[in-house]
Amino acid sequence: MKITIYTIAAMALGAFTACQSEPDNGGYTNDPDAVRINATIGSLQSRVNSSESGDKWTAGDAIHVSNVTEGAVAGKDEAIYTYSTDNGFVPGDKYVVWIAGKENRFHAYYPYVDGVEASYDGFPLPLDQSGNTPGQEGYIGYADWMTATVPSASQTVDKSISLWFKHQLARVTVKITGYNNQYGSTLPVVSDPVFSVPGEYRDARVTVDPDAKVKGFMLADESASKLHSFMAILPAGQYAADATLMTLNVDGQTLTVRPSSYLVNTVLECGRAYTVNLIVGKNTASISGITVTDWNDGWNENGTAVEERIKVEGSVITTTEPGLLTSDLLDKATSEGTELTIKGSELNKDDFKVLSGWLVEKYNEDATREFSLILEDVTELPNAAFSSENPIDNLSTLKAPNVEKMSYASFFQIKIGELWLTKAGAMEVSKSWYFDYSGYSTATTYLNADKRIGGTGLPTVEVFEDVAGYAYWQYSWADVYTKDKNLWRFVDEAGNITDWDGNPVATE
Repeated sequence: MKITIYTIAAMALGAFTACQSEPDNGGYTNDPDAVRINATIGSLQSRVNSSESGDKWTAGDAIHVSNVTEGAVAGKDEAIYTYSTDNGFVPGDKYVVWIAGKENRFHAYYPYVDGVEASYDGFPLPLDQSGNTPGQEGYIGYADWMTATVPSASQTVDKSISLWFKHQLARVTVKITGYNNQYGSTLPVVSDPVFSVPGEYRDARVTVDPDAKVKGFMLADESASKLHSFMAILPAGQYAADATLMTLNVDGQTLTVRPSSYLVNTVLECGRAYTVNLIVGKNTASISGITVTDWNDGWNENGTAVEERIKVEGSVITTTEPGLLTSDLLDKATSEGTELTIKGSELNKDDFKVLSGWLVEKYNEDATREFSLILEDVTELPNAAFSSENPIDNLSTLKAPNVEKMSYASFFQIKIGELWLTKAGAMEVSKSWYFDYSGYSTATTYLNADKRIGGTGLPTVEVFEDVAGYAYWQYSWADVYTKDKNLWRFVDEAGNITDWDGNPVATE
């Protein structure tokens, strides 16, 4: 889960913008070093939610953010930020600030609940998880402990950092998939799901008595089939063969569900979602199967299958809608190489902020590693308002064959080696959608043949004089310009390539 913390520019889902009205909060609005926040969790921007899809924050959700850099400003090194549907995450009387001129480190955790001694390093497991109403006792969302870290970040022009939350506990959903025929047409009354915590190899960061019982959340099925589901958030660990996974009241009788061999032989892992299928009989309840996924991969909070909104297959990321891109997914797609393709839907400005921030992060890790990027279905390079503090040079090729519109600062101060924009027809370009640190584009730019001078396109050539009176040529297409006409290529429908003057260019 990603949290973006920033002061001047907003990033990602529900972000602040300069024109929005914000509370003053003791100088927060006018402090140029004040940290502002936007949160994303995994690929779904979610925390646990049992009655909906879990893909959004709820008003009142609170996170604790700390600047843990040595020399952090006392009194402004930690604060609580609470989610508001109008303004995103806003602080109370206190807020966090940057330390100028040095690398900053940040820690954060969710949930922050007044009176609960949770932290970035440890969490007391709530034993009542039976409700789904924020702010009320037993709210299951308060069991979804998540943490995030920014190990090193320099204060940029827009004061932004990217902070990705990860679930630190395991989600276990038990779903009744059928009843034995002893019940006939009259199905039983089911209630009171109670889960046991794993007794072996349990996560030491989680404070819970080894014999503790967790009152789980029951999602009632109001249909005639009564295929209820039950959920609890549990610490990582392993069940013994003679342990109890959960108990359930069926027609006034307490039935015990023993862990399956999988749960006995495998450790529950943090950040994973376990869906256990249950068959209920007159005097017994037995597990008929189990499915394990990443918490955020293709499953809703009721443990039932949903369309996979974003997936990674090799070096290809496929999305079903904008706003789903994360650094973790980009890392996964490039784990074995530097080629990357994103397809399936448009990308929005939040995706481009993630993408640009990720390129900067990879450059800071290894300045020699260059990536090749294909944006297969993107028709617009939107205004991401992203600016790298230090220009970077690690995007060897960018191909966006269907782009029709380019807006301000989609790739700002990120040097591109080859730029392929081969969409037939007109293209709308806003000022300064891209430039690298030379002030001129040094990318070899590939356009459709109809954009060549003499066609229907926009290329121009002009003569300028610099301050010393020397003349030089400037070759430009829209807001992409260079001093070197040899950096321009034009591609026809058959794939033939010519230079600025119409001469054929050999391809490898």
